[in-house]
Amino acid sequence: MRRALAALLPKPVKSFVRNRWLNPIQRRVADYRLSQVIHQMRAADRIDRPLIDSIRRAWGNEGFSADAAYIEHMVEHVVSCKGQILECGSGVTTVVLGVLAEKHNLSVWSLEQDAEWTDFVVRRLRANNLSAVRVAHAPLQVRNGYVWYDIKLLELPLSFDLVLCDGPAVAEHWGVPGAQWRFGVLPSLSERGILVRKILLDDATEPRAANLLRRWNDEFGMVHRMLNTKEGDIAVVTPAA
Repeated sequence: MRRALAALLPKPVKSFVRNRWLNPIQRRVADYRLSQVIHQMRAADRIDRPLIDSIRRAWGNEGFSADAAYIEHMVEHVVSCKGQILECGSGVTTVVLGVLAEKHNLSVWSLEQDAEWTDFVVRRLRANNLSAVRVAHAPLQVRNGYVWYDIKLLELPLSFDLVLCDGPAVAEHWGVPGAQWRFGVLPSLSERGILVRKILLDDATEPRAANLLRRWNDEFGMVHRMLNTKEGDIAVVTPAA
């Protein structure tokens, strides 16, 4: 829930992490720590909770990064994937995805609303030779009653086996009632003729999640089951049988 509330203020949160990298000494130390954990993840048979805790500490910004429980479930779903993966919102999860994609020969697309943060994440991936993730700057736009990433110029695959829905961060000043939170992933992809086989929705305890899940069911025939964790619920959303 802490992250769900923090999502309303993405700029200050991301600036906190970016600023840590501006000091040359801090940057070298942080770069080294991050590369060391990535090396450990590459060498490990599986990315377990201790490694997840380590990568969150190395990345920094732990109070606003994806919860360890969400990353654990993300890892579980990614390793069983056979097709393309889409990530909505970038950060420490993007690094984990980069390692998993490398290990399991997968391709990942990551959408990010903030241009500076996109550059920040891309530089971290390149510094560690994580090339299986494509991070695209996709500014937010108001659509038919919701706000979501502008993907009209992106060349995306025709289907995604897994969508990791941890974004976008939408503030109320957009002027759309509730901004329909993360609803836009399905109408925006459907409009492009892109098939979605599974969504892993973070922050499913968030008050707006119930309406979102109901609309996905009513308008797109998607059903869900909840994964209950101490850090908040996660929804696994799939087409109805």
